[in-house]
Amino acid sequence: MSRVKAFVKNHALWIGLFAVIVPLLAHLGLQYRSLSELEATMPWARRAVMRKYLQELTREVTKLYRTQAENTLAIPAAAF
Repeated sequence: MSRVKAFVKNHALWIGLFAVIVPLLAHLGLQYRSLSELEATMPWARRAVMRKYLQELTREVTKLYRTQAENTLAIPAAAF
Protein backbone atom coordinates (compact mmCIF):
# COMPACT_ATOMS: atom_id res chain seq x y z
CA MET A 1 0.00 0.00 0.00
CA SER A 2 2.87 2.33 0.75
CA ARG A 3 4.23 1.76 -2.77
CA VAL A 4 0.91 2.91 -4.26
CA LYS A 5 0.85 6.00 -2.05
CA ALA A 6 4.42 6.80 -3.00
CA PHE A 7 3.63 6.35 -6.71
CA VAL A 8 0.57 8.58 -6.48
CA LYS A 9 2.49 11.20 -4.52
CA ASN A 10 5.37 11.24 -7.01
CA HIS A 11 3.14 11.27 -10.10
CA ALA A 12 0.12 13.26 -8.88
CA LEU A 13 0.50 15.88 -11.61
CA TRP A 14 0.52 13.27 -14.38
CA ILE A 15 -2.41 11.38 -12.87
CA GLY A 16 -4.41 14.61 -12.59
CA LEU A 17 -3.53 15.59 -16.13
CA PHE A 18 -4.61 12.17 -17.39
CA ALA A 19 -7.86 12.40 -15.39
CA VAL A 20 -8.66 15.70 -17.13
CA ILE A 21 -7.43 14.94 -20.66
CA VAL A 22 -9.28 11.64 -21.20
CA PRO A 23 -12.82 13.00 -20.52
CA LEU A 24 -11.98 16.16 -22.45
CA LEU A 25 -10.94 14.18 -25.52
CA ALA A 26 -14.05 12.00 -25.26
CA HIS A 27 -16.24 15.09 -25.05
CA LEU A 28 -14.52 16.71 -28.03
CA GLY A 29 -14.93 13.52 -30.08
CA LEU A 30 -18.65 13.28 -29.31
CA GLN A 31 -19.13 16.97 -30.06
CA TYR A 32 -17.33 16.65 -33.40
CA ARG A 33 -19.53 13.70 -34.38
CA SER A 34 -22.67 15.57 -33.38
CA LEU A 35 -21.69 18.67 -35.36
CA SER A 36 -20.85 16.53 -38.39
CA GLU A 37 -24.33 14.99 -38.31
CA LEU A 38 -25.89 18.42 -37.88
CA GLU A 39 -23.96 19.76 -40.87
CA ALA A 40 -25.17 16.85 -43.01
CA THR A 41 -28.85 17.25 -42.05
CA MET A 42 -28.98 21.06 -42.01
CA PRO A 43 -29.86 21.58 -45.72
CA TRP A 44 -32.83 19.20 -45.46
CA ALA A 45 -34.05 20.83 -42.28
CA ARG A 46 -33.69 24.30 -43.78
CA ARG A 47 -35.63 23.22 -46.86
CA ALA A 48 -38.42 21.74 -44.70
CA VAL A 49 -38.67 24.93 -42.64
CA MET A 50 -38.84 27.08 -45.77
CA ARG A 51 -41.50 24.81 -47.28
CA LYS A 52 -43.61 25.07 -44.12
CA TYR A 53 -43.15 28.85 -44.05
CA LEU A 54 -44.21 29.21 -47.68
CA GLN A 55 -47.27 27.01 -47.13
CA GLU A 56 -48.34 29.14 -44.17
CA LEU A 57 -47.73 32.33 -46.14
CA THR A 58 -49.79 31.01 -49.06
CA ARG A 59 -52.58 30.05 -46.68
CA GLU A 60 -52.64 33.53 -45.10
CA VAL A 61 -52.58 35.36 -48.45
CA THR A 62 -55.36 33.15 -49.81
CA LYS A 63 -57.42 33.78 -46.67
CA LEU A 64 -56.88 37.54 -46.98
CA TYR A 65 -57.94 37.69 -50.64
CA ARG A 66 -60.89 35.36 -50.05
CA THR A 67 -62.15 37.56 -47.21
CA GLN A 68 -61.75 40.72 -49.28
CA ALA A 69 -63.49 39.11 -52.27
CA GLU A 70 -66.40 37.93 -50.13
CA ASN A 71 -66.80 41.41 -48.64
CA THR A 72 -66.63 43.05 -52.07
CA LEU A 73 -69.05 40.62 -53.71
CA ALA A 74 -71.52 40.52 -50.82
CA ILE A 75 -74.33 42.48 -52.44
CA PRO A 76 -77.50 42.75 -50.39
CA ALA A 77 -80.64 41.18 -51.89
CA ALA A 78 -82.40 44.54 -51.78
CA ALA A 79 -79.96 45.87 -54.38
CA PHE A 80 -81.53 43.61 -57.00
